[in-house]
Amino acid sequence: MEQFAAELKEKLQIDSFEFMRLNQDYDFIHSLNIDAPSLEGFLFPDTYILLKTYTEEEIIEILVSQFMHNRRNLLQEFKPIRSMNMREITTLASIIQGEAIHDDEMPIISSVYHNRLDNNMLLQADPTIQYIIPGKSVQIAHAQKYPSPIRYMFPDPLNEAGWQIYATQMILNEGLRDSNNVYHILTLRDELMGICQTIIEGEYYSGNRKRKDALVYLRKEAFLNNSEAENLMLKSDLNYFSGTQNFIGIMEMNSIKKEYIKKKGDNFNIFNFHQEILKLGVIPFVQLKKEILSM
Repeated sequence: MEQFAAELKEKLQIDSFEFMRLNQDYDFIHSLNIDAPSLEGFLFPDTYILLKTYTEEEIIEILVSQFMHNRRNLLQEFKPIRSMNMREITTLASIIQGEAIHDDEMPIISSVYHNRLDNNMLLQADPTIQYIIPGKSVQIAHAQKYPSPIRYMFPDPLNEAGWQIYATQMILNEGLRDSNNVYHILTLRDELMGICQTIIEGEYYSGNRKRKDALVYLRKEAFLNNSEAENLMLKSDLNYFSGTQNFIGIMEMNSIKKEYIKKKGDNFNIFNFHQEILKLGVIPFVQLKKEILSM
């Protein structure tokens, strides 16, 4: 969705904020006969002729209409081999597309996943790791078991960002990337991108660098293409200083862990540490550190 927003903003000067809002608007989504929390996966990538007079809502309706059209044609051409609703089909198709590097790999990957479903096995799909590695849903769900007035009154975006990156690094360091150097390369690329985003946000929002220059910097120093650079700037626009939050968040999280290990010594237990971090949830780092180190 963010890539669509960035491309459309560049080509048609749409309001990317409104575009993203509509893609997550419950009433609007259901008015399109889609039962899903967002339109991710339902915006069909194709070549379109769009007028600059089109509103964000009209553009989304066109993209979704094209998705529905292609879905109907595929269902007429290929008889479904199992009972799956539109959302399930779209999710599985997105996973297959995310797994494949080349188009001719998709039929093979599809057969593997369908065989796993036939045998009631887990998909074990690498593309889905992007949804579980950051740990945001885990963090929220776990913390809700333990009521906290502090968390409800003073939720800390730095804590949330720090935990997501920390969880990513933890899983990768525990062996996920050992079997495939691609994960290691992607991790380094993400780290470089985060550093560049942090630098740009400080200069851009202080008025010392224009948006055009910021995009050039991201393409050159973070090795991003035009869409990726626009996408990163859009994230910063939607959440001011998101890159800075990530940078400070992971620094603080690692600092707390280091002090906790030092205090516990031989009694340090990584499981207990994570349990306490998740239990406290997204409270300010000052309070989180105080609580963790008092245990």
